Amino acid sequence: MREVENMKHLTVLLFLIFIGTLTSACACAFHSEKAISTREAAKRIGEEVNVTGKVTQAFVCKGSPGRPWKLILDEPESPFVVMIPREYLKKWENRDVKKRFLGQKIIARGTVNRYRGRPEITVARHFWILTTKEMQELLAKYKGKKYEHKVGAKDEDGGEK
Repeated sequence: MREVENMKHLTVLLFLIFIGTLTSACACAFHSEKAISTREAAKRIGEEVNVTGKVTQAFVCKGSPGRPWKLILDEPESPFVVMIPREYLKKWENRDVKKRFLGQKIIARGTVNRYRGRPEITVARHFWILTTKEMQELLAKYKGKKYEHKVGAKDEDGGEK
């Protein structure tokens, strides 16, 4: 009986280590992989990329389920859409999407899709979208420091960090 209990604990521990490793790898990919232009990203349908561009519009999609935020980048030259699920806002210190992103150059990560003829990504993690200024500050803060991820770490809302 004790062996079965130990196996359950070991299975849970291995699962948590796997999830922690996966989360760390995702965060590292966003912060280390080179960002590409909206024009280049539009050619990479089905691929997960870091895309960069200037936000020319920011608004809530009132007709969409969950009412996500929609950012339009690089309009009119090479319009590209970045969708932000509404539930991510509660995990951000600055929740005013329009004030934070409108007119700013951003970097966002997601899988490129085509919707109504326009290339777009939906940000898959709340930390996969930053202004370039925020990204530079983050890189400067951690420059030379080893990246650590604590398995099972939670933020103040109880969500994954």
